[in-house]
Amino acid sequence: HQASIRHIARDRGTARQVLANTMPMKALSGAGMFAALGSIAIAWFPAAAAPSLLMLGSAVIRSYLLTVRGVLQGLEAFRHDALVMFADRALMLIGGVVALRLGYGVPGLALSFVITRALALGLALLVTRVHVERIHIAFDTAVWRDLRDQAVPLGAFLLVLTVYNYLDVLLLERVLTSRGVRPEAVTWDVGVYTNAYKLYEALTYASGMLAAVLTPRFAALWATDRAAHRRLALVGTAGAFALGAILAAITWMAAPTAIGLLFPPDYLEGVRALRWLGLGLPLVFAIWILHGIAMSIFDAALLVRATLVSLVVNVAANLWLIPAWHRDGAAAATVLGEAVAFVLLATTLARQIGRAHV
Repeated sequence: HQASIRHIARDRGTARQVLANTMPMKALSGAGMFAALGSIAIAWFPAAAAPSLLMLGSAVIRSYLLTVRGVLQGLEAFRHDALVMFADRALMLIGGVVALRLGYGVPGLALSFVITRALALGLALLVTRVHVERIHIAFDTAVWRDLRDQAVPLGAFLLVLTVYNYLDVLLLERVLTSRGVRPEAVTWDVGVYTNAYKLYEALTYASGMLAAVLTPRFAALWATDRAAHRRLALVGTAGAFALGAILAAITWMAAPTAIGLLFPPDYLEGVRALRWLGLGLPLVFAIWILHGIAMSIFDAALLVRATLVSLVVNVAANLWLIPAWHRDGAAAATVLGEAVAFVLLATTLARQIGRAHV
């Protein structure tokens, strides 16, 4: 997905070629994923095998949906991209509610994911034909190698980033359990923190929107106008940091109200954790933009290094802070990890872009 966006943004004329070659590539990787994880589901979790296989099928369709969205984002056709994303979420919500209301349970919910995602993919392909005259399948091995070489380091980065985003919940549970905290107290702490983290995560989506708009523009400017690329990098990062700071202030003030509106009164214990997490919003917003800049200059290795270092810091900080502060310690550790990632990315990219500008 990310490699396609960057490839098309640098040369819009390659959109049809990238789409045509990505579709069979996704078929191979999707079949391998389905076979491997499907075998695990059948062997280890036979009671849940049927819905698991359906969800894997939904994941394959989602992969194709991301391919189409990558084309639209690379072409900066954001209105059509938003239409596709909204249709996908709306159809999934409607299908899921219908399946559960009719009493079909988890298998019905999983089947609804397959059906609604297939409908969303059909709509996405129709929308894409406005920008790509003819959708076909191609087997250009040179394009396959190029996309593979671009995608592998980006994939490694995304894997590490996913671990980073959810490791604090796991560590909170494990550390408290190892310290002899009662199981019901551990479950409560994890639940309170998880709810606070969900609110924080929802706030970070705004940074994803900014990155989705700026990432293809960064890629295009790096290929055509390095000075404009540098200006946009500075303005985009500073603007994102400022927006994150505004949201951090709002989060600090509105945390009790937000948790009180969305959760039972007892969950107000998570206010302090949400406030801690909110302090990291300026860093997260800027980091998303820095990720887009690093992708545009083909330095995925920097993304992996920075995320790995911040992951190590996050783990160490969690092990240090959770015993004393519990969920608040997990929140503070998350912010420390984000600070380290921001410093590493900002300083390294500033040097690289500065050298390129000179």
